[in-house]
Amino acid sequence: MPNLSRTRWWDRQLEFEYPDCRLPYLDREKVQVQRGRMVFDMVYCADCGAPKALAPVEATTFAFFVCNECVAKKGPPAGCVEVEGPKVE
Repeated sequence: MPNLSRTRWWDRQLEFEYPDCRLPYLDREKVQVQRGRMVFDMVYCADCGAPKALAPVEATTFAFFVCNECVAKKGPPAGCVEVEGPKVE
């Protein structure tokens, strides 16, 4: 499955002016994590910059993330829905 963010098929309006919280494309391979046959990009908190989540390379075109600590301090970003999931320590 191709990464649509690097093609003309990706609609930039889906990002809602939020930054992609992964490293730039050429630097991602340096911090990728492999588990079994899956390869994951490290996702960093948009507020504090800490590496807190993983996103599958093959299925992710855009990733915006704010960690639980930052949401507890400042609340969720405007216009975002808080999604509960497993905590990554």
